[in-house]
Amino acid sequence: MVDTQVHTFLLYAIALCIVSGVFEMCRPNDHRPALARATFIMLQGTWFWEIAFVLYPVLGVAPLNQDSHRAMMFVTNSFAWHVFFVIALTLAIGAVSYRCAKTANGGRPPPQALADAGYRPIAKRERDPDAAAAVGQNGSIVIDFSDDEDDLEDLRLAT
Repeated sequence: MVDTQVHTFLLYAIALCIVSGVFEMCRPNDHRPALARATFIMLQGTWFWEIAFVLYPVLGVAPLNQDSHRAMMFVTNSFAWHVFFVIALTLAIGAVSYRCAKTANGGRPPPQALADAGYRPIAKRERDPDAAAAVGQNGSIVIDFSDDEDDLEDLRLAT
C-alpha cells in the first residue's frame, strides 16, 4: 500500500510537469509557466529521493510497514512537506535573483518588470512620421549627417 501511495504522488508530480509544459507552449513569452515547470521538476526529483529512502531504508533503519495506516499518513505528510519546501526554495531563488538583477541595474527594477508594468517601446511611426524615409529597403538604418542643403549640393557636385 505504501509503495502504491508514493508512486501515486510521483504521478501527481509528473502530471503537474505535463500541465505546466502545455501552458508553457501556449504562452511562450510568459515566464510563469516555465517557473512552474522548473518547480515541479524539482518536486519530482526530490520525491524520487524520498521514494528511495521510504521503500529501501539505509543502514539500520527499520522499513515502514506497507499496510500500516500510520505509514501511509507519514508518506502523505512527507509529500506535503516536499511541496512546501520546493515552493519555498523556488521563491527564495527568485527573490535572490530579483535582488541581484535590481542591484546590477543600479537600484532600478529589472527591464522585465518595466514591461510587465505596461511599458512598451515607442513605435517608429509614433516617434517621427518621416522615420520611414530613414529606413533602407533591407531594414537597415540610413543616417544623414548633413545639417543643411548646401552640404548636400556640394556632395552631389563632387561626385
